[in-house]
Amino acid sequence: MDIQQLKYFLDVAQTEHMTRSAKRLNIAQPALSRSVSRLEHELGVSLFDREGRGLQLTDEGRLFQRKLIPLLNELDSICQEIKGVHAENREVRVHLGAASHIAADAVASWMSAAPNRRISLSQTASRDTEPDVVVDSLFPSVCAKVEKFSERMMLAAPENLMFSRVPVPLDELKGLDFVSLSSSSGFTQFTKELCVSMGFAPRISFESDNPSVVRKMIGLGLGVGFWPERSWGESKGEGVALLPLDIQQKREVYVWLSSSAEDNPLSCSFYDYLCHYFRRCFS
Repeated sequence: MDIQQLKYFLDVAQTEHMTRSAKRLNIAQPALSRSVSRLEHELGVSLFDREGRGLQLTDEGRLFQRKLIPLLNELDSICQEIKGVHAENREVRVHLGAASHIAADAVASWMSAAPNRRISLSQTASRDTEPDVVVDSLFPSVCAKVEKFSERMMLAAPENLMFSRVPVPLDELKGLDFVSLSSSSGFTQFTKELCVSMGFAPRISFESDNPSVVRKMIGLGLGVGFWPERSWGESKGEGVALLPLDIQQKREVYVWLSSSAEDNPLSCSFYDYLCHYFRRCFS
């Protein structure tokens, strides 16, 4: 006997009708009848009394049904547990399009709790592989879960650069050189939109893919730059002053779980941990 055969028996025992069960199981009625007959032959007992076109469980059939149900339920539970263990061992794919400083710290903290966990990190989009968890400044078009975090935008400026007042008016940045992330980033677009709102385009003197390099170049006097208060980490030191801006706009960072990963326990676990970590950092 096999598991499929046992499941066929349980369905027929429930409906007490061979044709009805055949339709429910999407199997030909003669094939289902043969399966039940083979099971009876292997057990050496009759499981059903045939009454016209209907069926009724014999005493042996009722005993077999009662003993079989918890066994198959336990087997299903074991299979689900095994699938969960397999999922725990797979790699979590994470795309960092924003707030990489905080996200990297969260990854290190999460992995330290279980060194066998594996994470693949990327900062460039790939057409071949869809990430499980994403951190970005752009709102996702499709996802399973998403959480939004907001932060003030500050001004990182050389320590010797003076302004008329603090918070710094945005129009005082006209004519100054800017140090920024590379033009492909969402943060650079945010920078341009802020400046355009005051009637000028930022004059970019230097671009980098790394916020740490941006900070160093500002400290060397190559220009000023907008600096997210939370997600880029500390900007003080190295000749850089961090000043509040006289603006209402806030930068938004989204953490989301891809729809393709919502059934994976490991990806969901990391997403929940990452959101919890971000809540602490942004509070």
